[in-house]
Amino acid sequence: MSPRDVARATAEKIDLIESQIESEIMQSRSDHMAARGMMPGGSIDQDRGRTGTNPGNSAIGTSTDLMLGDSHLAHSMVIADAGNPILEEAAILYANGQDLPAVSVLAGAVMSDRSPDTWLMLLELYQSLGKRTDFENLAIDFAVRFETSAPAWSEEQARKSRVAAAPAAPRAAIVFKGALDARIVPQLEQLKKLAQRSPVLHLEFDQVTSVDPVGADLILRVFAAFQKSNHEVAIGGASALAERLRAAIEVGRRDATNAVWMLLLEIYRILGRQAAFEETSIDYCVTFEVSPPSWEPASPKYLVDDQPKAADPVATPTADGDDSLGPDAVALGGELVGKSDADLQRLTQFAITHDRIVVDCTRLVRVDFTAAGLLLNWAVGMRGSRKDIEFVNVGHLVAALFVVMGLHEVVPIERRKV
Repeated sequence: MSPRDVARATAEKIDLIESQIESEIMQSRSDHMAARGMMPGGSIDQDRGRTGTNPGNSAIGTSTDLMLGDSHLAHSMVIADAGNPILEEAAILYANGQDLPAVSVLAGAVMSDRSPDTWLMLLELYQSLGKRTDFENLAIDFAVRFETSAPAWSEEQARKSRVAAAPAAPRAAIVFKGALDARIVPQLEQLKKLAQRSPVLHLEFDQVTSVDPVGADLILRVFAAFQKSNHEVAIGGASALAERLRAAIEVGRRDATNAVWMLLLEIYRILGRQAAFEETSIDYCVTFEVSPPSWEPASPKYLVDDQPKAADPVATPTADGDDSLGPDAVALGGELVGKSDADLQRLTQFAITHDRIVVDCTRLVRVDFTAAGLLLNWAVGMRGSRKDIEFVNVGHLVAALFVVMGLHEVVPIERRKV
């Protein structure tokens, strides 16, 4: 079967999945599962140990058989969630951007499911949504049920996941430059107007050169207002702002207000820098002769966007990935939505000079149907060119979608380790 035929079959498969989502999402789960009987990946061929294909979509399965036959690859891949309708449903919901319905599906099944995959997917969802309490409660139950260590909560990973997802929302940015003082009032008025039409706000502090108590107090008032709103706030240049604030205070010097100190402590919370917070808290206690503020994590609505952008992702293929994977690794990150032409072009260019391609998905947060179908076509083409491909460090939610799409029948998929 030609690559064009495979692409056509993949497109039909994506159309089928998307059309079924529209008709099924409002039905009960049992009705949903019955309708999902038409979906590819809905049964397991016990003799071959991999997902069976629906006769109506046999082109995909046939193309895979023609490429791989009964090779060691077809037999070496053990995908525990292949054919699991609960995990498939959750993966499809997540790929479609419906995080809370995906949580509902997994939470309703987790206690009766003997497979750890359901638990791990739900833990991953809680992590990406910043639901720390739910995560830690489920982690305890996971450790008891499976008699093994559960994944640990990572504040850094939670923030990076949310930052990666934030660009999909309308970008409403306020850039502060020079001195952070009383002259920022017009910018705050602009911020107020932006908040009326955008759920995600971006505050950029990279170009701030100094901070005085009035400017610090105004920003603290803004943060206090955000605590009562439903907005998410992506903060760029938070580390740079912390340096400016640190330079504006002096241990033992009691200024007219404590605004600069309090803003510095808040920025340390947002950055997750507990050690710096506690050290500054002691200095604050000494300076103002009051009890030191206690550490507590910042609200999950604050997103830190301090990561520098790679200037040449082709020349530095492991940027934002796992450097230990060596020179054959190329990273995918953030959200792959739609055609994702730039990412596919980068993968293709990387493949020109590499016979072995390790696609590092450490920073990959979400993949939608269209992007997953194009990745499948790309992998089929590369396999046809005798390239050795492997997807590693794949999140459980994304890996489950790859199973639904049939990518695991073409190349090995290694999930992130617990």
